Amino acid sequence: MLRAEHVDAFLISAFEVLAEQAQARPDRGSPVLRGGASYSSRELTGMVAIAGDLAGVCCTSMSLATAAKLWAQTDPDGAHELDRAADEAVLQTARDIAEGGVERLRRQGCECHLDEAVLVYGFGELLTEVSPMLIVPLYTRFGDMDIGIAMQPAEALPEGMRLISARAAALQPPAPEPPTPEQLAPEEPAGEDAPAAEPVDDPPQSEEEASAA
Repeated sequence: MLRAEHVDAFLISAFEVLAEQAQARPDRGSPVLRGGASYSSRELTGMVAIAGDLAGVCCTSMSLATAAKLWAQTDPDGAHELDRAADEAVLQTARDIAEGGVERLRRQGCECHLDEAVLVYGFGELLTEVSPMLIVPLYTRFGDMDIGIAMQPAEALPEGMRLISARAAALQPPAPEPPTPEQLAPEEPAGEDAPAAEPVDDPPQSEEEASAA
């Protein structure tokens, strides 16, 4: 059973986190309750699993354009195109929202903690089978986004059920390969155009060395 006080814990957190990042309080749209499995409906979805007395997920979804504008605000000196750093920032926002929600659940007497967190790219990807999920649209000056909350008492879920689907967990981008020693070494000019090496003067001799010579 998805209870209003559990949903509100994450919505209040979302308003606080986004108001700080966007420097403007977002507007709230009409919520939609979806039964059954949940699938991604925007280009980027940051998912955080919640475990403990309550189990489920908190999702933060947005378009690439919204993410780029939002993170240009948080990092004015960075590139305005969405890159891997901005992707990580989207996931961090999802974590911040989930963390604030969990903190409020603890105040209500629910022992919960953050678990797995993933970033899902693309539309129509299976996110979770925890059901139902309440989707709440939020409108910011950078664009629209959705907050999705699916939460149940842990004992109500099938034993061994994954909170985040295996498919979503498998969609993570590969970590960048570390540079090789050859890539880190400075380039040396080669060929006829390479400048000739300058002669190196011998170090000056001390008086004792000069007399010995």
